[in-house]
Amino acid sequence: MYTNGLLATKENLRRLAGAGLDELRFDLTAVRYDVEKAAMACGIIETVTVEVPAIEGEAPQLEKMALELAAAGVGHLNLHQLRCTPHSVAKMIERGLSFIHAPFVLSAWSEVVALETMARLLETGTELPVHFCSFLYKYHSQNSASRRRSAAALPGTGHTVTA
Repeated sequence: MYTNGLLATKENLRRLAGAGLDELRFDLTAVRYDVEKAAMACGIIETVTVEVPAIEGEAPQLEKMALELAAAGVGHLNLHQLRCTPHSVAKMIERGLSFIHAPFVLSAWSEVVALETMARLLETGTELPVHFCSFLYKYHSQNSASRRRSAAALPGTGHTVTA
C-alpha cells in the first residue's frame, strides 16, 4: 500500500497489519521528508519502504532523510526518476526544473540526483538498501510484461513472444 503517511497513527498501522497488510510504502515528499510516520510503522508493518522522486536541488534533503530512515529501521529506500505530468508541470516549471523528452517528459537532472545521492550514501557506510528506478527501465519492463500478458490471452495464433 502507498501512502504519504498523513493519516498514519499507531492505531491505524496496527489495524492495517491486523487486516493482513505486510508492506507499506511512504512517499515523504508530501511531508518535506519527515521520517516520523515511516519510523512509527517499523515494528508494526513487516516491510516499510520509502519511495520518493529524486528532485533537482533536493539531494541534501534526500541524503539526510536516508540516514534518518536507516537509523529508524526502515527497510528500503527507492529513488525514482521524476516524471512531468499534467498535474505536476506547472509546479516543475515554477521551480525552474529542466526537462528531457523520452517516451514521456522527465526531469532532466532527476537521474543524476538519484545516482549522486546513492554514491554519497555508499560513502557514509549506511546499510539502508537504496534502489534507483529509472523511468526508461520501468517503462520498457512494464510494457514487456504487458505484452507477455496480452500474448497469453491470444491462444492459437502461432506467434511466440520475444520481448
